[in-house]
Amino acid sequence: MRRAVLVIILAVLLVSCASPTYLPDEATLAEREAQEYATRVTRGAWAWRVFLSFAIIMLAILSGLVFFLAQVRYKVADAEARKKSADARRALLVAIDAHTVLDLYDNSIRGVSFSQTPTVIPPPFAAAIPQQVKADGSLARFLIEAAAIVGWDSDTLPRWERWKEKGYQMTGSEWMRRTDELAAMELIVKAPGQTTMIADGCDLRTLYDEVSTPTPPQ
Repeated sequence: MRRAVLVIILAVLLVSCASPTYLPDEATLAEREAQEYATRVTRGAWAWRVFLSFAIIMLAILSGLVFFLAQVRYKVADAEARKKSADARRALLVAIDAHTVLDLYDNSIRGVSFSQTPTVIPPPFAAAIPQQVKADGSLARFLIEAAAIVGWDSDTLPRWERWKEKGYQMTGSEWMRRTDELAAMELIVKAPGQTTMIADGCDLRTLYDEVSTPTPPQ
């Protein structure tokens, strides 16, 4: 029995070794190569489409992020500019009494209705302004603008360039004329090349009182 099985196995081996090798013809080989090439092309095309889609999506996300940040930056800058403009505009409002303010922008006096508009909070240097002003008001206005620049507690007068920095209409000749008037009244100490000091160690508030309060008749 064993010999028969071994003979059958040996016969199968001899038949398999003796059978001719299968060689496909050129048409079959060409068809296989064409199919393999088409498969590689299709895979490459899909890979390119996936990469291109991913790049477009990432570019869209980055563009949206840049646009969003630009809008945020614009809104922040706009809010800061509005705040600075409001602060600069508020600095030109000088409280006269509880319902009246002096607008230094156009030199007009305006009434304030607290039921319609928010309370005007004047800067610290604009508190408790004397109500009586001389008829011409030239020196009084000069001192109000000076106080808006350096504060009512200052014991010096700012140079005329500071007026231009704050947006006031002031020339060097006008500044010289106003300070000469104050110096002639012996209210300030003025010397070339030196800081213009208020006489007797007083401040701008005291100087304003001296100028704006009418001198009683002798």
